[in-house]
Amino acid sequence: MLQFWDEQEDGIGDLLRPEPDPEDTNSFNPMSSAVRYNLYAGRYRNPANVPEIRRLIEQATRTGIHDGPCHQKSSGLPQVPLEIAMMIVDAIYCDDNYNAARIEDTQNLLVAFQWTLPDTYWQSRCYKDLIFEVKDLIEGDISVNWQSLCLGLEGLLVDHEWYSMSGLGNRARIFQMLNRIKVVFLHLLK
Repeated sequence: MLQFWDEQEDGIGDLLRPEPDPEDTNSFNPMSSAVRYNLYAGRYRNPANVPEIRRLIEQATRTGIHDGPCHQKSSGLPQVPLEIAMMIVDAIYCDDNYNAARIEDTQNLLVAFQWTLPDTYWQSRCYKDLIFEVKDLIEGDISVNWQSLCLGLEGLLVDHEWYSMSGLGNRARIFQMLNRIKVVFLHLLK
């Protein structure tokens, strides 16, 4: 099945069920053709290869700003302890209404106060269980702009339309099923 996806340019495909035509009004369907088209387009995208995530990783490794120790650049602003700066950023992140605007608020805050948070902080916020590509970067000896990568990934994840169309939702579903199988299997071993 993955071999079939790899052969497709756009990552969409199913041999038994061709992609429905959004303009098709002749056949009966319980859903509108636009909704049906969106479900099919996202459902059959390759969950192992998400081009937008690959592009973010390529961009973050190309611009791999690795400042070493975390610091605040000297400016006329008072110095805030690193732990307090992380708590402030976490307060924005833990907001129930976390969305693209909050990501932009975080970026603006970091620029305005000239804060550089540790790579480990950004690595902990990258959804390593869902976005397995991040684990490879952490384990590898690659210079990565973790702040850029993490905020970029979060920007993708808060975009519900992109998420449903990207194949990442399918990846999450597959991982969830594998975890359930693992729990049952480990229970049977006891």
